[in-house]
Amino acid sequence: MTIGSFINDVSALLGAAGLSYRGQLQSALWKGVPFGVTTSRARFGRRNVVHDYPNRDAPWVEDLGRGRQVIHIVGFLLGDDVIAQSKRMAAVCQQRDSDDQGGELVHPQFGRNRFSLLDFAITHTIEGRFAELEFSFVNSTPRIYPVSITATPQETLAAADDADSAAADSFGSRIAAALQQGAAVVQSVVGTVQQYGGQAFSLVADATSLFRTVQALPGEFGRFFDGASATLLGVTGDSSATSKPPKTVSDLIASGAQSRANATAAVSAAQSSAASLSASTTADLGAKAQAVMATLGSATSDPADRVRIFQVLATFVPLVSQGSASVATAQSATSDLWRRAAVSALARATAAYQPASQDDAATVRDAVVTLLDAEIDTAGDQGEDSVFSAFRALKAAVVADMNARGAGLPRVITVSFAAPLPAPLIAMKLYQDASRADELIAEADVVHPGFMPTSFRALAS
Repeated sequence: MTIGSFINDVSALLGAAGLSYRGQLQSALWKGVPFGVTTSRARFGRRNVVHDYPNRDAPWVEDLGRGRQVIHIVGFLLGDDVIAQSKRMAAVCQQRDSDDQGGELVHPQFGRNRFSLLDFAITHTIEGRFAELEFSFVNSTPRIYPVSITATPQETLAAADDADSAAADSFGSRIAAALQQGAAVVQSVVGTVQQYGGQAFSLVADATSLFRTVQALPGEFGRFFDGASATLLGVTGDSSATSKPPKTVSDLIASGAQSRANATAAVSAAQSSAASLSASTTADLGAKAQAVMATLGSATSDPADRVRIFQVLATFVPLVSQGSASVATAQSATSDLWRRAAVSALARATAAYQPASQDDAATVRDAVVTLLDAEIDTAGDQGEDSVFSAFRALKAAVVADMNARGAGLPRVITVSFAAPLPAPLIAMKLYQDASRADELIAEADVVHPGFMPTSFRALAS
């Protein structure tokens, strides 16, 4: 049997099965106008850039992605109405595409796809009833336009400002009538402010202690203390994202002393405002309470520590002294003012906090939402509509922000090994990146990086 007869036999067999070559061809169309095809040439490939280097025998080829798909077609129009066919084809070839994806081309071999026409020529012969067509097409993709993205941290900050304003206004409305009862009411306000101020100062002292701030130092010494400030919520955010650069021990001591002095001044200003409180100065006390929170926030260089201390202050419950109904109202209104200022400051802290994982973001979100829900319920029970609405909006902003920033982060998983291994080796096994060993050391909280626990939690990727 010759090769030719073998090919004929195979062709006949495929044709019998309905798979003949001509049976697979599709009728050629360009934007709905049919035409015949005599020859077609398609060019495909990759966009490669060849880099040559001195003293290197072989170049490095950089792949920039799939190359252009260029198709050249030679076709024809045939019939007594060839002039009308030619005009119709010329019209669609000159027609502007309705979008940036080109027009629809049905290729006999490659089928239906969208292409942009680069060039078109039509040739009429003297014999008539026949026109030769030449096309050049290139594949086209949709143009990508910029899209707007909501800056969720800024939304949180704006909502926190609105919550502060609503809380200050509510404080003024609730305490105005009670202030008419005399000095006992003012003294109860002063006592409540002193308690919150004392708690705020103790938190500043804690946040600026060397144990908390030494993690900002460069080198291995600071690394061993990394994450020590984020224990209350169990969060493990990126402590490297600090608002202040690494310092020497002397700089840390000086900075801590300055922060404590600023806190003392802010608390003293709030106590002075409380001592001279009147119906016309309630807004000033609200501003002073929020200034104390701002001072407390600026004293902490680690966003994770900032979240921790504001949660402590937001859950602080001052001692209540016995007195008249007016005194009780004043104490309740003052406590609400300071607690709400702390909750708003906590929400601001989440905007600067960088979660390390989806689990970390969810932990912080849920802890803050719990406090916001409690404040929303309190405002609703007390009929404070503006506070109720403002804190609901703040809750929505915090949830949207933490969900958005946590969505692209890996989850935390439990990893186990048969024996203690060095942190760089585990980093290579998990991430193919030995430089992430410090991340594993901080997560596992080990004494020596050469002997990691056999089981601990780490980022999935």
